[in-house]
Amino acid sequence: MSTITPGTWARVRLHPDCPGDGRRSHHPAEDGCRVEVTAVDRDGDHSAFALYKGRVESFVGPRPEGGLGTGRYFRPDELEPIPQPW
Repeated sequence: MSTITPGTWARVRLHPDCPGDGRRSHHPAEDGCRVEVTAVDRDGDHSAFALYKGRVESFVGPRPEGGLGTGRYFRPDELEPIPQPW
């Protein structure tokens, strides 16, 4: 059973063999981002939608054209739960 539920704060931990959510590929800049899960109801393996909330460590490297956006779908095993920041 997944511990990823709406309201979970998590750190993105991308798997190198995961191509993305079917709409767009994962980008290395996503790895390590802090996110807040808002929904876990999508069909398929990328069922958890999370909003980007920043990074603890800095990312040195190219960023996706147009930035990361506000959020995206992840596989639950790509999200490592973290304590809430307050």
